[in-house]
Amino acid sequence: MATRYGNQTKFFKTFGSTVKKLRLKASLTQEDMMDFGFSVRFYQRIEAGKPIHMKTVLKLADALSVSLKQFFAQF
Repeated sequence: MATRYGNQTKFFKTFGSTVKKLRLKASLTQEDMMDFGFSVRFYQRIEAGKPIHMKTVLKLADALSVSLKQFFAQF
């Protein structure tokens, strides 16, 4: 879906790829993300590029010990 901010589908796919790279860099598995309050299925949807809320972005940043700037550096 294209908006005045660009293609949302592409944005969330890129964001999901970034989340996966940061998770792997932190040596965490998808199952490890359960320790931070994510179900494995929900977390898989994030990495697959499904839309998420800002609250979830903040939770991810905390879990992966990264700044919001690191999440959005590719945009």
